[in-house]
Amino acid sequence: MPQEAVVRAVLATAGFEAHQGPDWRGGRPVPPRSGFVLAPGDRPGSLRLSYTDLDCSEAVEAGSHDRMREALNRAEGLAAEQVDTALARNVALRITAHRPVKPADLELLAAARTGHLVQHGTRWRGTDPDYTTALNCRLVPDLILTGWIERGPDGLAVLTDTGAFALNGADSGLV
Repeated sequence: MPQEAVVRAVLATAGFEAHQGPDWRGGRPVPPRSGFVLAPGDRPGSLRLSYTDLDCSEAVEAGSHDRMREALNRAEGLAAEQVDTALARNVALRITAHRPVKPADLELLAAARTGHLVQHGTRWRGTDPDYTTALNCRLVPDLILTGWIERGPDGLAVLTDTGAFALNGADSGLV
């Protein structure tokens, strides 16, 4: 998904490298490296980020989490929140998109609410020719990342509670 590349770019700009375990390349050992670990999140449209320190230093990991969270929250369109606070070590961050509702989003959210948005292979399309021409379906991954819609088991886009709130807020003039 494209958001992973954005997150990796933000972290690289902030001076972080991906974690690497011990490995062999070209017949030579490659030393392990401390760094971030990026994985799919526990909610649709989210990523889970943690930091692994080879020396197992909780202070280094905690400081890295703070700096990663600050870098991600400064980046436009991303929001990072701390999760797993019950675990003392390697506290993870949940990364989601955060952006205002746009007019094109409202059309897609309304189409998802009425069951007129379906995924065919890797592309999203309207189920009705009128919707297909009017909708910019390239924005659907952004709506999934924000958590406003998710893919249902039958391929139809399903409006989440957050998406319904965004759509209802726009209908009532709150957004």
